[in-house]
Amino acid sequence: MLFRVNSVKDVDHGAGEGKEIESHLYETADGRLKRFFDEKDIQKFFADWEKLYIHEEVMGRYGTKKYCGEVLLRLINNFATIYLTDTKFKIF
Repeated sequence: MLFRVNSVKDVDHGAGEGKEIESHLYETADGRLKRFFDEKDIQKFFADWEKLYIHEEVMGRYGTKKYCGEVLLRLINNFATIYLTDTKFKIF
């Protein structure tokens, strides 16, 4: 699985703004939840996955610098659990 996540360094795009619900998870002024990640978070939330690539990238396509994590994972034992909040999501 290949994806990007918001970096904790992405202050131009909301990192650290709003009410902190749990570490790096914020409720925005309009009530949405927005999570930001560092490498420790990726290791924690995707513990059941083999990490093939984790890299912080800076993109410029949004008018200001956008910090994001690029992540490439592979399932271990054909199933995994992803922890996005206290709720678990299983992927088979």
